[in-house]
This record gives sequence, C-alpha cells and structure tokens, in this order.
Amino acid sequence: MEKQINIRHYVDLARQGMSYDDIREELLKENPSEDELAFIMNRVDRELNKIESKKVNPQGYLLPMGLFICAGGILVTVMSYMNASSAYVIYWGPILAGAVMALAGLAARQ
Repeated sequence: MEKQINIRHYVDLARQGMSYDDIREELLKENPSEDELAFIMNRVDRELNKIESKKVNPQGYLLPMGLFICAGGILVTVMSYMNASSAYVIYWGPILAGAVMALAGLAARQ
C-alpha cells in the first residue's frame, strides 16, 4: 500500500515562506518517485496560484450583485406591467445580465 503524501502540508509550508527547493528537500524525505515528486510540486504550485488569484481578483461580489441586478430587472418589469393599461416593457437586459453575473459568481466559487 502506498503512503499518502499530504499536499496541503506543503502548500502551507510554501505560504509560510519556505522556498520550492526547501519543499523539494522536505519531500525527498518521503522517498517519492520522480514522477510523484514532479506531480506534488506541480500541485503545490497550482494551489498557491489559486490562492493568490483569489486574493488579487476576488469574485465574491458577482453572485450577490448579479442576483440584485436580475431582481431589479424583474421588479421594474412587474411595475411596468402593473402601471400599464395596454402595453408594458420587459427589461430583459438587466434580467439577462444579472443572471449571467450570478452564474459567473457560482462558477467562480467552485
């Protein structure tokens, strides 16, 4: 049975300032194959990039803002319908834009 290597531990070490060379030396104590070592270092690098990209470009506002804009478009459409006797306006622009923003916000959370 192969020993599991905790990638999260090495990501945490890198976040604390440990260099890639030091992480590599630490990993070599676990005796991984060269392919495993390359895979783990790649995963550590990807996890660090993912963490950094969330800091630089937070997407947390997309979902609530998208829902707000979509709901506003629906509300104005309903108000237009209630006030019109023969014709009303469907504000599909804000409804569609808000829905797209909300979906992008959901996708960014994953």
